[in-house]
Amino acid sequence: MPFDPSLHPAPTTSPLTRAGVDDRWRAAFDDVETVDVAGHDRLLARVTRTDRGACDVLADDGPRRTTWGADVVAAVAHDPLAVPSTGDWVVVQPWPDGHDTVEAVLPRRTAVVRAQVGGTSSGQVLAANVDVVAVVEGLVPDPDLGRIERFLALAWDSGAMPRLVLTKGDLAPDGEALAADIGAEVAAGCPVDVTAAHEGRVSTRFARCSPGEPPWRCSVPPAWASRRC
Repeated sequence: MPFDPSLHPAPTTSPLTRAGVDDRWRAAFDDVETVDVAGHDRLLARVTRTDRGACDVLADDGPRRTTWGADVVAAVAHDPLAVPSTGDWVVVQPWPDGHDTVEAVLPRRTAVVRAQVGGTSSGQVLAANVDVVAVVEGLVPDPDLGRIERFLALAWDSGAMPRLVLTKGDLAPDGEALAADIGAEVAAGCPVDVTAAHEGRVSTRFARCSPGEPPWRCSVPPAWASRRC
């Protein structure tokens, strides 16, 4: 079938809007002082991928490839957690030669941090500024409760809302009962989803949160509700 542009309308919102920018991020961007390059305005952007000393970002004019500026290099040398990470909002400076650098990382609202491999005291930011952290574990063959508990601890410490997703509910003898036991044992206060791919179904225990309310103040009702995917 030939491609029909009318069936695929262009997005009506900017890339940054779709990436989650709001007035608070724009205000934080305005408050940060960075190097000033005449004729090349700095940009607000969000990190989409990171490499050693470089990262891909999404700005209002689209994706860009960037390297770390001098101030970011200095900050990382002082604190490994200052490394630009996926989800970070950053200040990008375009240069006359076409090169872009990340000159500052805006203060994070949330951050998923794990201990650095090798037992050092420093950590590693896995993702920043996320609203929900989903911990996914299969009900078959045997769910690892210790792993669920460890990952949920990371999620709670991040400041985001943890959510436990238990897959293969259709393969377990009594998936929802097993999920209820797991939720009570290691996921208290956390919404739990049970997926059943072959049945096209997901059962969810919803958390009640008021807008802007910290996730640790959310309450979880005991009842389970089912809905079709």
